[in-house]
Amino acid sequence: MALDPDWEISPDGKIPCWPVTGWQMVTMPTGGMIRLRYAGPDPEGVRKGAPAGLQIVLTPDQLRDFAEGLLRVADRLETRTTEQ
Repeated sequence: MALDPDWEISPDGKIPCWPVTGWQMVTMPTGGMIRLRYAGPDPEGVRKGAPAGLQIVLTPDQLRDFAEGLLRVADRLETRTTEQ
């Protein structure tokens, strides 16, 4: 699958990524807010218990699209695991 050109690529050609360590969701009048906590690029901060985070607000339609996309990826991963 080709990556969208907006993806961040490191100088050595890799995609930087960090594991998600948790999340919280709350509802707001205009949509849902999600805070993703992840083990960020600062190992010292992670050791001190200060994981990085990202807070986003999504409309109901965006939340449904996002959830459907996550389910598709999970299904693909499970299919690959059972085929091996």
